[in-house]
Amino acid sequence: MRRQEREIRNPSDIHDILRRNNVAVVSMLDGSRPYGVMTNYAFSLEDGRVVLYFHGAPEGRKAECLRRNPAVSVFVNDAPAMELAGHGSEACRWTMRYASVVLEGSMRILEDPEEKRDAMRRFMRHYTDRDVVLPDAALRATMVMKLVPDAISGKRNPPA
Repeated sequence: MRRQEREIRNPSDIHDILRRNNVAVVSMLDGSRPYGVMTNYAFSLEDGRVVLYFHGAPEGRKAECLRRNPAVSVFVNDAPAMELAGHGSEACRWTMRYASVVLEGSMRILEDPEEKRDAMRRFMRHYTDRDVVLPDAALRATMVMKLVPDAISGKRNPPA
């Protein structure tokens, strides 16, 4: 990272960003072309490791790309941290306050029905404390994905 003073080094700060946000941009390859899609996600800590869950239709461009090449980069912007800051009439006196996390790894499409059900329960827990019903038919018709990242980095402005 070029601006090392902006790097988020504390894992709990990264976990907090992932916990309080709901939307990520998942970037992948469509053949030799880059492709990114904004989607919601769920954050979980499992055996001390960060895990993100995603779900979507089992067909379509995203599904096809991930089946061909599961390598992804996931960007999470800490929306509550975004703020324009500056003063004066010179452009270089203005900046954006932000915090973000980038996760890299291989997205795994879950096939086992019980693993999918567990993942969707975790997914729903990210959004609500209420018990939710997961009908078998809906679960069968949903592609559920799991990312256990190989690399995680965070950056913020202003630095901590």
